[in-house]
Amino acid sequence: MSIKCVILFSISILLITIIESTIIGKSSDGRKHYIVVIKSAQNSDTEPTVAITKTTDSIYQDHISWISNIHSQATIVTSLDENGPLYTTNNSSGDIIIREYAIGDNFRAYSATFDPQFVENVLKQREEIDYVVPDSEVWVARNIVGLNEEDMIEEYLALGDYDKGTKSQDPLFGMRIQTNVPWNLDRLDQRFLPYDDRYISPATGGRRVDVYVIDTHGTHVAGIIAGNKHGVAKATRVIAVKALGKTGTGSWSDVIAGMSWVAKRHKHSKRKRSVVNLSLTGKYFPPANAAVKALTDIGVHVTVAAGNYYGANACFFSPSSSPEAITTGSSSIDDTISKFSNVGACIDVFAPGQNVTSVWLRNGTKSLSGTSMASPHVAGVIALIIAQCGNMPPARMKTKIRDMATRGILKDGSLSSNLLLFLDRLR
Repeated sequence: MSIKCVILFSISILLITIIESTIIGKSSDGRKHYIVVIKSAQNSDTEPTVAITKTTDSIYQDHISWISNIHSQATIVTSLDENGPLYTTNNSSGDIIIREYAIGDNFRAYSATFDPQFVENVLKQREEIDYVVPDSEVWVARNIVGLNEEDMIEEYLALGDYDKGTKSQDPLFGMRIQTNVPWNLDRLDQRFLPYDDRYISPATGGRRVDVYVIDTHGTHVAGIIAGNKHGVAKATRVIAVKALGKTGTGSWSDVIAGMSWVAKRHKHSKRKRSVVNLSLTGKYFPPANAAVKALTDIGVHVTVAAGNYYGANACFFSPSSSPEAITTGSSSIDDTISKFSNVGACIDVFAPGQNVTSVWLRNGTKSLSGTSMASPHVAGVIALIIAQCGNMPPARMKTKIRDMATRGILKDGSLSSNLLLFLDRLR
């Protein structure tokens, strides 16, 4: 397998860094970091004659003008451009820092540092405000012991062309056959055990599909999606959006900034064949779920990890509680739901997530476990479907993934949808 170090904006894998040094919680003077979500024009309480002429964006811009006037001595508020969210410049008072989010026509929000009394007594009383919540922590959804500082070096690898020695194309059915495969790929393409040591997938390989990986362990996840040996969709393009720090934690304000950046790229893409994988989790957070919905509203498919709280209800976390996302739990080599995996009604499908081997730093490989490893399998299958069968609305794609899945085969699956991801023959 040919692996090369990536340069920023490489054609093989694009790395974009979103992280801002946001401190969650109270600052020394009592201010806190918040996310403010504006009502969409569809849900606005303004007079009908006004609502008809006002878009969500115009409502948002009016609000930003108001907040800017209040804090005009503290900051100069910037706006979005085609490259994504920009930041304010602020004077020595540092009273407010705004970061803006725009996804589709109806999701407008920003993050800012406010005095809590201002939030309660002024901001929440504004009719254009949908809700205001404190920023919250988010972390990767994997179980791993023994990572050292060297392992966590921020190095991203580009995934090269097909490995020439292990695959052959079936001329009758347009399928590609890979032998000597890791168990997780072997499990994808067959209904029942035992394993046959083959992975059969469409020869199109997810070509001309963009899969965005929003987390911090992009190398391993990218390998599951598109790696030569370990990947589900070997011809798809992976774009790593670094929204978390090297320790695997961060803030929802950074993650939503990454989602907003993806929306901007998708809008300007000619082919509009985009998939987002969120191998991360945090406590239930309405702005995160709203951002997921906004992405699916513009045609972006979103796969998310269920979370790793040993049988906890995935509906208590975000983004796994998002109805529009495809929420993925973890299964093991013997078709048992992984003990660490979250479960519950919000799980749409299970996929291999326990002891999954993929590419790692410096041309190596590593086995990791977690729903973070399960979710990219679904992202890869979606890329294969799009390349082979054409794109479709995210709601239809979610139905297709569930309809193709193998039913009732998972052990200990009574508390969740007993569906195991399956790559059916796509024609």
